[in-house]
Amino acid sequence: MLSCCTKKVHPVGKGELTDEHKRLIKTVWSDLREQIGEVGMESFLRFFNTHPEAQDSFLVFKDIPREELSQSIKLKEHGLKVTSVVDRCVNRLDDPNAMKNIATQLGKYHERGLLLKYQTALRDSYIDAIKMRSTIVWNSKCQEAWITFFDKFQKELAEASC
Repeated sequence: MLSCCTKKVHPVGKGELTDEHKRLIKTVWSDLREQIGEVGMESFLRFFNTHPEAQDSFLVFKDIPREELSQSIKLKEHGLKVTSVVDRCVNRLDDPNAMKNIATQLGKYHERGLLLKYQTALRDSYIDAIKMRSTIVWNSKCQEAWITFFDKFQKELAEASC
Protein backbone atom coordinates (compact mmCIF):
# COMPACT_ATOMS: atom_id res chain seq x y z
CA MET A 1 0.00 0.00 0.00
CA LEU A 2 1.31 3.44 -0.90
CA SER A 3 1.90 6.08 1.70
CA CYS A 4 0.70 9.62 1.19
CA CYS A 5 2.86 11.21 3.82
CA THR A 6 5.08 12.83 1.21
CA LYS A 7 2.19 13.90 -0.99
CA LYS A 8 0.09 16.97 -0.48
CA VAL A 9 -3.66 17.21 -0.54
CA HIS A 10 -4.75 20.16 -2.65
CA PRO A 11 -8.02 21.35 -1.19
CA VAL A 12 -9.76 24.20 -2.94
CA GLY A 13 -12.75 24.46 -0.62
CA LYS A 14 -12.82 27.51 1.58
CA GLY A 15 -11.44 26.05 4.80
CA GLU A 16 -13.76 24.71 7.43
CA LEU A 17 -17.39 23.84 7.02
CA THR A 18 -19.52 26.73 8.21
CA ASP A 19 -23.00 26.40 9.66
CA GLU A 20 -24.35 27.62 6.31
CA HIS A 21 -22.34 24.94 4.47
CA LYS A 22 -23.72 22.28 6.79
CA ARG A 23 -27.29 23.49 6.30
CA LEU A 24 -26.93 23.45 2.51
CA ILE A 25 -25.31 20.01 2.49
CA LYS A 26 -28.02 18.55 4.72
CA THR A 27 -30.77 20.12 2.60
CA VAL A 28 -29.38 18.79 -0.67
CA TRP A 29 -28.63 15.36 0.82
CA SER A 30 -32.13 15.08 2.25
CA ASP A 31 -33.50 15.84 -1.21
CA LEU A 32 -31.45 12.93 -2.62
CA ARG A 33 -32.43 10.37 0.02
CA GLU A 34 -34.34 8.16 -2.44
CA GLN A 35 -31.59 8.35 -5.07
CA ILE A 36 -28.39 7.80 -3.15
CA GLY A 37 -27.57 4.57 -4.98
CA GLU A 38 -27.84 6.30 -8.32
CA VAL A 39 -25.65 9.17 -7.14
CA GLY A 40 -22.82 6.79 -6.26
CA MET A 41 -23.01 4.88 -9.51
CA GLU A 42 -23.36 8.03 -11.60
CA SER A 43 -20.32 9.57 -9.93
CA PHE A 44 -18.12 6.61 -10.92
CA LEU A 45 -19.48 6.53 -14.46
CA ARG A 46 -18.64 10.23 -14.79
CA PHE A 47 -15.21 9.70 -13.26
CA PHE A 48 -14.32 6.80 -15.57
CA ASN A 49 -15.62 8.76 -18.54
CA THR A 50 -13.23 11.64 -17.81
CA HIS A 51 -10.38 9.42 -16.55
CA PRO A 52 -10.61 6.07 -18.37
CA GLU A 53 -7.06 5.20 -17.39
CA ALA A 54 -8.14 5.07 -13.74
CA GLN A 55 -10.48 2.12 -14.22
CA ASP A 56 -7.58 -0.35 -14.18
CA SER A 57 -6.49 1.02 -10.80
CA PHE A 58 -9.78 -0.12 -9.26
CA LEU A 59 -9.31 -3.88 -9.01
CA VAL A 60 -13.03 -4.53 -8.76
CA PHE A 61 -13.65 -2.78 -12.12
CA LYS A 62 -10.45 -3.72 -13.91
CA ASP A 63 -11.92 -6.51 -16.03
CA ILE A 64 -15.27 -4.90 -16.81
CA PRO A 65 -15.48 -3.49 -20.34
CA ARG A 66 -16.24 0.24 -20.23
CA GLU A 67 -19.43 -0.17 -22.26
CA GLU A 68 -20.74 -2.61 -19.62
CA LEU A 69 -19.97 -0.47 -16.57
CA SER A 70 -23.40 1.16 -16.44
CA GLN A 71 -24.95 -2.31 -16.01
CA SER A 72 -22.35 -3.58 -13.55
CA ILE A 73 -23.57 -4.86 -10.19
CA LYS A 74 -20.02 -4.33 -8.87
CA LEU A 75 -20.13 -0.66 -9.84
CA LYS A 76 -23.55 -0.21 -8.24
CA GLU A 77 -22.36 -1.92 -5.04
CA HIS A 78 -19.22 0.19 -4.84
CA GLY A 79 -21.22 3.34 -5.54
CA LEU A 80 -23.51 2.41 -2.64
CA LYS A 81 -20.51 1.88 -0.36
CA VAL A 82 -19.10 5.29 -1.23
CA THR A 83 -22.49 6.89 -0.82
CA SER A 84 -22.93 5.26 2.58
CA VAL A 85 -19.67 6.91 3.68
CA VAL A 86 -20.92 10.27 2.43
CA ASP A 87 -24.23 9.63 4.20
CA ARG A 88 -22.48 8.85 7.49
CA CYS A 89 -20.45 12.06 7.22
CA VAL A 90 -23.48 14.19 6.33
CA ASN A 91 -25.52 12.73 9.19
CA ARG A 92 -22.70 13.55 11.61
CA LEU A 93 -21.75 17.01 10.34
CA ASP A 94 -22.29 18.49 13.78
CA ASP A 95 -19.83 16.08 15.39
CA PRO A 96 -16.37 17.62 14.89
CA ASN A 97 -14.58 14.25 15.16
CA ALA A 98 -16.91 12.12 13.05
CA MET A 99 -15.40 12.82 9.65
CA LYS A 100 -11.89 12.10 10.92
CA ASN A 101 -13.03 8.81 12.48
CA ILE A 102 -14.82 7.75 9.30
CA ALA A 103 -11.81 8.71 7.16
CA THR A 104 -9.49 6.74 9.44
CA GLN A 105 -11.59 3.60 9.00
CA LEU A 106 -11.84 4.07 5.24
CA GLY A 107 -8.11 4.67 4.92
CA LYS A 108 -7.43 1.09 5.99
CA TYR A 109 -9.01 -0.24 2.79
CA HIS A 110 -7.76 2.09 0.08
CA GLU A 111 -4.59 2.75 -1.83
CA ARG A 112 -3.81 6.28 -0.72
CA GLY A 113 -1.75 7.22 -3.77
CA LEU A 114 -4.69 6.53 -6.06
CA LEU A 115 -7.07 8.59 -3.95
CA LEU A 116 -4.65 11.50 -3.88
CA LYS A 117 -3.89 11.31 -7.59
CA TYR A 118 -7.55 11.57 -8.51
CA GLN A 119 -8.92 13.48 -5.51
CA THR A 120 -10.17 16.50 -7.47
CA ALA A 121 -11.63 14.42 -10.29
CA LEU A 122 -13.41 12.07 -7.87
CA ARG A 123 -14.76 15.01 -5.91
CA ASP A 124 -15.97 16.83 -9.01
CA SER A 125 -17.61 13.70 -10.44
CA TYR A 126 -19.47 13.12 -7.20
CA ILE A 127 -20.59 16.74 -6.94
CA ASP A 128 -21.76 16.67 -10.57
CA ALA A 129 -23.83 13.55 -9.83
CA ILE A 130 -25.34 15.24 -6.78
CA LYS A 131 -26.11 18.37 -8.75
CA MET A 132 -27.69 16.39 -11.59
CA ARG A 133 -30.02 14.43 -9.30
CA SER A 134 -30.97 17.15 -6.83
CA THR A 135 -34.16 19.16 -7.23
CA ILE A 136 -32.71 21.91 -5.03
CA VAL A 137 -31.77 25.05 -6.96
CA TRP A 138 -28.00 24.79 -7.28
CA ASN A 139 -25.90 27.90 -6.81
CA SER A 140 -22.33 28.89 -6.01
CA LYS A 141 -22.97 28.51 -2.27
CA CYS A 142 -24.08 24.88 -2.74
CA GLN A 143 -21.04 24.25 -4.91
CA GLU A 144 -18.71 25.79 -2.32
CA ALA A 145 -20.32 23.81 0.50
CA TRP A 146 -19.89 20.47 -1.27
CA ILE A 147 -16.35 21.26 -2.41
CA THR A 148 -15.42 22.18 1.16
CA PHE A 149 -17.09 19.00 2.46
CA PHE A 150 -15.20 16.69 0.09
CA ASP A 151 -11.90 18.55 0.46
CA LYS A 152 -12.18 18.28 4.23
CA PHE A 153 -12.88 14.56 3.96
CA GLN A 154 -9.96 14.01 1.58
CA LYS A 155 -7.67 15.97 3.91
CA GLU A 156 -8.78 13.80 6.84
CA LEU A 157 -8.26 10.67 4.75
CA ALA A 158 -4.74 11.75 3.78
CA GLU A 159 -3.80 12.65 7.35
CA ALA A 160 -5.21 9.39 8.68
CA SER A 161 -3.02 7.37 6.35
CA CYS A 162 0.28 8.97 7.42
